[in-house]
Amino acid sequence: MKKIALILMCSLFMLCACQKKDPNVEYVDVGVARDSLFDIGNQVYEKNEYKTFTKDQGMYFISLVELDKLGYDVSIFNRVDGYKCDFDQTGIYIDIDNIQKLQYAAAPVMVNVVCN
Repeated sequence: MKKIALILMCSLFMLCACQKKDPNVEYVDVGVARDSLFDIGNQVYEKNEYKTFTKDQGMYFISLVELDKLGYDVSIFNRVDGYKCDFDQTGIYIDIDNIQKLQYAAAPVMVNVVCN
């Protein structure tokens, strides 16, 4: 029984140890990625690119997939340290009608970062 437990523990250790980071990739903190997304959101707002999307519940949502199609560099979300980001759920909200009743610093942009 002890041998089985030892084998299982060794297998688990080897499995975890094999998931090493690529030393050639510059990983970033999730906060840096979020700030990058705010910058992209402000650009989308200033260029009025959000108007090509459908407004849902008073706000426009543009996912990383759609931002990539618009030509924005979203590759930073492939390099978030310790996380895998969902490119369909991560994105920007443009709150033109101020549905959220927030006082925005500049553009009415909010971000949704979904990384597990």
